[in-house]
Amino acid sequence: MHSYLEFDVQDKDEIITTFRVGDFASILPEHTPPEIRLVGHEWWLGQILDIRSSDLEEHPWIKVQWMYSGDDIKGIWPKFDPYFCQLYERASSTHQDYVSPSCFSDLVIVKQYDESSIAQELISDQDFFCRHHLNEKKLLLTLRRNDLPTAIKYDSNTCICTRPYDPLDTSSYMHFCPRPSCRKAYHESCLVSSNSYLPETSSYRKLLLLSSPHDDDKEYDPIPRPTKRRKTQDTASTSGKIVARDVDFDAAIKKLDDELVDIAVSPAVKGRKLNLGYINGNIEQVCKAREMVYEMLQDQREKDDWRGELDMGLARKGKAAMEKVKKARKKGLGKKKYMFCCPGCGSAI
Repeated sequence: MHSYLEFDVQDKDEIITTFRVGDFASILPEHTPPEIRLVGHEWWLGQILDIRSSDLEEHPWIKVQWMYSGDDIKGIWPKFDPYFCQLYERASSTHQDYVSPSCFSDLVIVKQYDESSIAQELISDQDFFCRHHLNEKKLLLTLRRNDLPTAIKYDSNTCICTRPYDPLDTSSYMHFCPRPSCRKAYHESCLVSSNSYLPETSSYRKLLLLSSPHDDDKEYDPIPRPTKRRKTQDTASTSGKIVARDVDFDAAIKKLDDELVDIAVSPAVKGRKLNLGYINGNIEQVCKAREMVYEMLQDQREKDDWRGELDMGLARKGKAAMEKVKKARKKGLGKKKYMFCCPGCGSAI
């Protein structure tokens, strides 16, 4: 047997595509005539593991590891609800097979989706993505984190209803708690039904901002405070500074750029209803903005180039979308304004 690192496939238009070990590829489903035109999500997906041939064979055989769609999983696991896997979602599996090169169509990018990440790569509505690993022999579906299957239960990173995030659902949002001990998202409707909300207070913006992606301390305060040895009148120099050491939080953030603060105090949410074009929502932009606010308050100096560190188009779209969320929320919860709380840690979300 001969082993290869790549092979070529030429289509009917004489366009040559090179497939390599490690690539993901779209593959013609079994019993499907080649002349049938398939939509992107209708192709089978597999990752190339090996390319081999013998002296007696004209073409090599390709060993692939299959990626399962929700319908594929239901085919071997009748009790499985395809709702748990979305249209462009695939679960990695332990199922391997040999496939003829003639069945290969094109190269495909499959993005790994870690729902607990605050710096997740952007995934558009029509990007293939993977967040689960399937052991089809044991009928076990587990979440994937950092491209490795984990031993956690399926519902450990989902809402209190145990229903997973549906990127195609246009009827609801999910609120994300960025604290390291949580990193979970909750359907807004579930937060309402579980009474995980309180009347909004004047400190809501501060509470949202202090829901830190790097600190679990509920009393976390990024403003430097004088030590006991300092006198209260001992303040930092006002030259180029944002805040003296004895000035309170509200006065401190008023010295920062209003647009940055508005992004930082937005709830971190995701959902098709936001119409951002990505399934990630505004989570990364909000968390980045909060981190920059913390840094500026700690350094007591504003950064002039902070916009270069954010995707401002996405951040602004997210902020505008949240204004619509607030209006819709008033209709659902009455005239009073409410703030949502994480069912896990109690932080404002």
